Amino acid sequence: VNDSMNVYVSGFSYGGLSTGIDYATIKYNAAGGPPQWVQRYNSPANSTDSALAMVLQGTTALYVTGTSRDSLNPTEATYDYKTIKYDAGTGDTLWTARYKGGGDDIARALVLHSSSELFVTGSSHTDSTNYDYLTISYDQATGAEDWASRYDDPANGDDHAYAISIQSNSRVFVTGR
Repeated sequence: VNDSMNVYVSGFSYGGLSTGIDYATIKYNAAGGPPQWVQRYNSPANSTDSALAMVLQGTTALYVTGTSRDSLNPTEATYDYKTIKYDAGTGDTLWTARYKGGGDDIARALVLHSSSELFVTGSSHTDSTNYDYLTISYDQATGAEDWASRYDDPANGDDHAYAISIQSNSRVFVTGR
């Protein structure tokens, strides 16, 4: 909900046989009625795309992240982090960013920092370390990746990040299992 009491929701919905499951992001007016705008994201592969988290930046921008598969080729068919920045007023897509690791990548949480950084976290799979925490810093204005950091436990077990927080001094905290 923004300061004007407009409501934003994001998740995923079935778009039909031609697109499968897509990100679905909607802005509702505070007074009720039909949506002010609806945005769907469908990957080039018409595969499963699931928005799992969003964060609103005042009345200017809405960031959505989750997981998306951009290929149906069995040797390339992995899920990737997919993060989208929308204009909160119009719903126009301002930028998209895809992180394609070596295996399945599932973005589950994001947080904004006032100094123009967007942090996204979740899980990323590799053959050698299984699932690891993966946290990425993006430039809010352009969507360019600033850095990516992984955490793998000493036993190379599955590590899944579910939440992220930031202090005013840019310290990022990630937690999960």
